[in-house]
Amino acid sequence: MSKKTDEEKAEYLYEMNRRDAEREHDNLRDFANKLNEAAVGNANLALRSGVLINGGASVAMLAFIGALIGNEVITKGPQLVGITAPLIWFASGVAAAALGMGFAYFTNYCIAGNASTMSRHWEHPYTRESAISKKYKIAAVAFQLIAIVLGLASVAAFVIGMIRVYVAIQSLGAG
Repeated sequence: MSKKTDEEKAEYLYEMNRRDAEREHDNLRDFANKLNEAAVGNANLALRSGVLINGGASVAMLAFIGALIGNEVITKGPQLVGITAPLIWFASGVAAAALGMGFAYFTNYCIAGNASTMSRHWEHPYTRESAISKKYKIAAVAFQLIAIVLGLASVAAFVIGMIRVYVAIQSLGAG
């Protein structure tokens, strides 16, 4: 049996390292593609949820107001204004949820952008931050924070709207 020369060993190690790097590059590309797909799916699901919660409350309020007017419990004037005021909160909740989900999409998009713009190398570490990937990472954090704030704002708008509904109904009983 012949012994491998140092040059053959170095070539063998180089090829093994290259294969590891190619696998890592492929994994990173697959990760970026899956995140992009998830971003679209998450945005759609979350948007529907935010719209359903606040939009459903709006529809219920409109039906309730219609019944009150139809039964002549309230007429035009301050009572009508008071009972319709919560609709602004529910509409704001829908808008905040929709915007929040848009920012959630941009968060995932930037994470995918970070992954796809990292520099690739044949030596370990096989992927490294690049100037543009760092910018994507910073943008992803900013978009994520905005999405969280808007998501919380949507929930807050729903809660405030429900409190306003309660107060408006209580004022009908007092009037």
